[in-house]
Amino acid sequence: MTKPNDDHREELLNLEPSDPRLRDRHQKAIADHLEKFRPGFGTIRYAAVGLAGLVGALVCGSLSLTEPASTPMPIRALLALFALIGLGWSVFAGWGLARRRGDYAAERALAAKMAFGFTLAAVMGLSFASSLTGKDAQGAPLIATGLGLLVLASVLLTNARIEQAELAIREQILRLEARLLDRN
Repeated sequence: MTKPNDDHREELLNLEPSDPRLRDRHQKAIADHLEKFRPGFGTIRYAAVGLAGLVGALVCGSLSLTEPASTPMPIRALLALFALIGLGWSVFAGWGLARRRGDYAAERALAAKMAFGFTLAAVMGLSFASSLTGKDAQGAPLIATGLGLLVLASVLLTNARIEQAELAIREQILRLEARLLDRN
C-alpha cells in the first residue's frame, strides 16, 4: 500500500459536503478549482462553432426562403432542416460561452449527442429528398458521406460516455480517499 499524500488533505476535506450548509460551499469550491483548468482556447472554440452555425443557418435559411418556385419542395425542406441544424449549433455555443463552468465531459457528451442526432436527421433528410425528387444516383454520394459521418459521431458519443464514466469513478475514489484521510 502506498503512503497517502498529505499535501492536499485539508483541501480535500473542505470539499466534501457533510451537511446541507456546506453543499453550496462544496459546489463553489469545485467550480473555482475547475476554472483554473479551463483551456484558454475553449472560448475561441465555442465562438467558432457558434459563428459557423450562425453562418450556416443564415445561408441555408435564406436559400430556403428565396429559391425560385421551380425548386422542388423537398429541396426547400432540406435547406430549412440544415438551417435548423446550424441554429442548434449556435445555441449550443452560446450556452457553452454563457455557462463557463468547466464540466468538459458533460459538454462533450452533449455535443456528441447533438452531432449524432443532427447527422442522422441530415442523412434521413437527404435520403427522403433524393428519393422524392427522383435523383437517387445524385444523392448517393452525399448519403454515403453522411453515413460515414454518422459512424464518426457514434464513435465520439461512445468516447464521451466512457470519459464521463471514468470521471465519475475518479470522483468517487477521491471522496473515499478524503474520508479515509479524515479517519487517520
